[in-house]
Amino acid sequence: MKRLVKALVLLALTTLICFSMTACADGSVVNTKLTVNADLSGSRVMDVVISESVFNQNFSGSIDDLYNLVSANCPAELKFTHPADGTMELVFTLDFTDPADYNTKISSLYEGASSAIVVPDSVWGTGFSVDENVGSLELLAWLENLLVDEGYVPESNRNRIFSMGTNELIFNGENFSTGSLISVDRLDYVSIFGIDVLTGVNSLDSFDRSYVFSIDANSASSKEADIEEFFKAFEATGATVTNTTEDGKIIYTVSKSGLDANGLAAFGTEVFGGDTVTIEKMAEDDLSLFSFGNELKEAADYSSFIISTNGLEVNAYVSIPDGIKIGQNAGYYFGRDEVTPSENYPGYFHWDFNYFYSYTEPMERSYFIVKTYSLSDIATKTKVKGKDSFEEEVAFNFGEVPADAEKTAIEDRMRLKFAAEENSISVEGVMSEDGKYSVKTAFAGNVDEMKTRLEAVTGRSATFTYAEHYRTMALKYGKALSEKFSFGDFADDDINVTHELDMGAFTKITSCTDELAQLKGGKAELVGVNKVDSDVLAESFNVFGIAIYVCLVLAVLFILLAVVKSGIIKEVKEKIAAGKAAKAAAVAAQPVNVAPAAPVQEKPAFCEKCGAPRDADAAVCVQCGFKFED
Repeated sequence: MKRLVKALVLLALTTLICFSMTACADGSVVNTKLTVNADLSGSRVMDVVISESVFNQNFSGSIDDLYNLVSANCPAELKFTHPADGTMELVFTLDFTDPADYNTKISSLYEGASSAIVVPDSVWGTGFSVDENVGSLELLAWLENLLVDEGYVPESNRNRIFSMGTNELIFNGENFSTGSLISVDRLDYVSIFGIDVLTGVNSLDSFDRSYVFSIDANSASSKEADIEEFFKAFEATGATVTNTTEDGKIIYTVSKSGLDANGLAAFGTEVFGGDTVTIEKMAEDDLSLFSFGNELKEAADYSSFIISTNGLEVNAYVSIPDGIKIGQNAGYYFGRDEVTPSENYPGYFHWDFNYFYSYTEPMERSYFIVKTYSLSDIATKTKVKGKDSFEEEVAFNFGEVPADAEKTAIEDRMRLKFAAEENSISVEGVMSEDGKYSVKTAFAGNVDEMKTRLEAVTGRSATFTYAEHYRTMALKYGKALSEKFSFGDFADDDINVTHELDMGAFTKITSCTDELAQLKGGKAELVGVNKVDSDVLAESFNVFGIAIYVCLVLAVLFILLAVVKSGIIKEVKEKIAAGKAAKAAAVAAQPVNVAPAAPVQEKPAFCEKCGAPRDADAAVCVQCGFKFED
């Protein structure tokens, strides 16, 4: 019963509020008083006044029921009170310590709410201004929602619950009447069109910094001497100050070079009165194998140069040297050749743009700066030690020598990447005689182990196969080796890979799929791009088979020598000689039969043809020319 009565009371009260808004000028009126003290602390009081006549006409219960509902649901940013004398008022007070605290609280009450409180006291301006983009009706929208959501006010009457009353600003004790959106401007200032922040990156932790101020020449005409004195004062701390005039602007540039994070912070504080800069090492997960990076974090406070409620335009520019890449986010970096140069500042490119107000937090900006040590080339060596025993060496040759700490880091990273201990891979950094730095990895194993370790080093799938065509008694046998592995993950651009192959002693390479390979005996030299891709055939002397044949020859020689040493040959020779002697003696003992001498035939004394006398020695007849036969 009590709950029903309470609900009826609240319903009657909210109906009363809506009726008073539509039918009577004495409805629920919101009066606002914003107080800003000299230290910029203050309060905002929103006083909701309900017409007593309307209340008495439409409500028969106690107003305490409404007070309890509001008290139970009042946001933490507000303090709710009501008069003890029974006056029908809802009083909401928002206390703040400074403009930033005030903006935080009103934006919590109404998304997008903001208040610009500007109080300059410098060469750039004097006075104050307060400018807000919402009024108290928006800041009390939560109360409208409460009454509608609880069912005490129809949705159609949502915008009739409250009406705007008076609005007053009390600034440092001085009263100002204003409209529904509080806006009071009592500024006398020099207009600054904008500030350009130029950061020259020299290395991971060395920077040049310039601040370029574009000032309205007309508004600065009465303060030119003061402005020049303001900027010239920075020369005492080592800054370079220049100024030019163009297109109705006076442009001052203040610069310092070779600054670390502390130097940047000190320079920013010197110019703006507040600038926090830190440098943090980037996480290993955000870097490649041969990269090192820092995140330069900057929180810049430009409020001392923001005089008008229009705010201040701030543009940032960055220059990038060779070998350095930079990004606004970890994981995405670009070099000098990958950006569009600024037309205003040669050698720089536009980094970001912001519009800055005095009531906002310091502008936060991050530069992710990355230096990557590039490889000049990769040299690999494969040696065949036996049928299932091999050795491999991979040398990563750098084009630039890293610092000692960076060398150690690179070697440790490679050991981790290759799982060096698990895969029995040695990793060692070396300096050559000509001052070049390399990281050499070496490992050995059988065919399967070589494939596994090549994949661990390259980070990609690899092929390593070997075969022999072996016959025990053959003087030669064939060998075949296939190697395919890639280093594409080690460089952004193409990289030369030289490969030396040693097929073993007493071997001659007969063919290679790389037509440009240099072959000499059992060795080959190949040059590829990003990878090794070769199939090699070779012939090797069969040492075991040759040894067998040598042993056979030696065995024969040994037998012959043994025979010689045993005297058998001498004995045989003696027996042969004795046999010949006995045969000769037997022949000599037999009688000799001498045959009678053959009769001697005398030559005729006359020519057989013509009968003419013939000389005993004549070969031809002197009469007829007949040729004698005997």
